[in-house]
Amino acid sequence: VYKSNDPSKGWDGKIGRNVAASGTYYYVIEATGTDRYTEGRYKDRNIIYNIKGHINLFK
Repeated sequence: VYKSNDPSKGWDGKIGRNVAASGTYYYVIEATGTDRYTEGRYKDRNIIYNIKGHINLFK
């Protein structure tokens, strides 16, 4: 349904060119980043986060 490498952009509610139908949509997010910024530097780098869940879309 949606894929992005830019976290500032969100889903526009469309699947392809069509507005998504009401229903339950499941998501999987895989993000790579840094964590634990302390004492002026990052302690951990290139951590992979995997997040799964769902949203209910109502119109």
